[in-house]
Amino acid sequence: MMLTMDISELGGILEEYVQRGYAQAVKAYDEPNDRIKKTNIKDWLKFNNYDFRTFINLEDKKMIKPFRIGESRNSAIYYSKEEIKKAFACLKVKRIIDRNLLKVK
Repeated sequence: MMLTMDISELGGILEEYVQRGYAQAVKAYDEPNDRIKKTNIKDWLKFNNYDFRTFINLEDKKMIKPFRIGESRNSAIYYSKEEIKKAFACLKVKRIIDRNLLKVK
């Protein structure tokens, strides 16, 4: 099996997965810092260079799942930063495969 891709694409993939690994560590050791409120999500996505429309599509496809911390209907809705990073990293790899930049021989 032989893989062919541009070095910058490979670097981008590695960067995404390193960030995801860091996010997993934060989730494991300090779970409250992994959560982000729905009201703050647009700013966080913009800060991390993620597209909001893509986020909505990933949420619709159940790759990103919102959750509540309390039992009340008025409890705030949260997202996991690690789950968001994981979904965007997977999407990046899928796009590279779809553009035939990654060829398996």
